[in-house]
Amino acid sequence: MAGHVSGTTPVQLSIGQLTGAVVALLAAGIGAFWFVADFTSTGLRQDVSAIRATLATLQGSDRDNALSIKQAELDFTKQIGALNVTVALLGAKVEGLGAKLDALNVSLTEFGAKIDGLSAKLEAVDASARGLAGQIESVGRRVIQPGPVPESQPK
Repeated sequence: MAGHVSGTTPVQLSIGQLTGAVVALLAAGIGAFWFVADFTSTGLRQDVSAIRATLATLQGSDRDNALSIKQAELDFTKQIGALNVTVALLGAKVEGLGAKLDALNVSLTEFGAKIDGLSAKLEAVDASARGLAGQIESVGRRVIQPGPVPESQPK
């Protein structure tokens, strides 16, 4: 059996052939490793580049958001300051209004007292007028009533 090779078939190799085979195997292994490592690292570099770009975008957004928040804080501070001034002015106006209302209350109280005095005077005048009316009626009855004519008067 001339063409049959098995696991027990003796093979004769020289040191040069054996060294060449080992070098070829090592070169093939290193080449395969290099290919896999390069392919993997290229993908990693692309992934890392994409992650870095995303991080840069997020950091820019964070800075923009921080600036927007700071601007909003400044705007709110200005608005609160303006409201404080407005409230202080309103408070001063309310105090002035309170003093005016107190003065009006005093004036109305004095006016009410004068009205009460006038009412008392009118009641006195009314009582006097009723008294006079009663006297006039009494005199009118005496004058109008026919009665005996006194003798001393000519007829």
